[in-house]
Amino acid sequence: MREAGSRIVAARARLYDVPVLTPRTDAIQSFASQETIFVELTTRDGVSGRGYAYTIGSDGTAVLALLKDHLLDKLIDLDAANPEAIWRRLHALSRSLMAGPVTALALAAIDTAVWDARGKQLGVPLWQLAGGAQESVPVYDTEGAGFTSASTSWWRAPSTPSPRGVAGSRSRSANRMPAKTSPACGQCTKRSGRRRR
Repeated sequence: MREAGSRIVAARARLYDVPVLTPRTDAIQSFASQETIFVELTTRDGVSGRGYAYTIGSDGTAVLALLKDHLLDKLIDLDAANPEAIWRRLHALSRSLMAGPVTALALAAIDTAVWDARGKQLGVPLWQLAGGAQESVPVYDTEGAGFTSASTSWWRAPSTPSPRGVAGSRSRSANRMPAKTSPACGQCTKRSGRRRR
C-alpha cells in the first residue's frame, strides 16, 4: 500500500573531505582525508532521512556524480515506506554500470537515508527495524591498533601509538572479530570536515 505522506519529494547529496589525524598509506594508496558523501531526502510529510558512504581519500567525486547525475532524481515520488523496493529499483537502473564500488557506495548512501526516513516515520530506531539488538557485536581491529576506546583507532590515532605486535596481541586477547566499523556521521561534522561540493 502506498502511503502518500511517505513519498520522496526532494533528494540531495554533498561531499566532504574529513581529515584523519594521521595520514595513512597502504600497498595501493596514501590518504590524509576520508571523502564522505552524505545523502539527504525529504518526504511529503516533512520527514528527512540521512545516509552516508565514504571513500578512503579518493574517488568520492565519482560517487557524488553518479548520485547527482543519475540516481537522486529517480527517488522523486518513490515511497520511503518501501526501502527494499527503492533499493531494487535503483539497483536495476544502475545495472549498466555493473557492480562495483562507486555504484555500491552510491546505493548504500541512498539506502541508509531511506531507512532513516522510514524509521523516523514509524517512530522506531533503525536497530529495531533491522531486527533488534544483540548483547554484543564483533568489531574489526583496523591495522592491529588494539583499541580500547574510540580514541585509539586510525580515525582517532593515539598520541603515542603502540607497536603493532603488542596491539595485535591485545586485540586477540579481547576476542575482537572481523566486522569492520566506521565512524558515525556525527563525528564527521565535529572533525572540521571541509565541504567540497
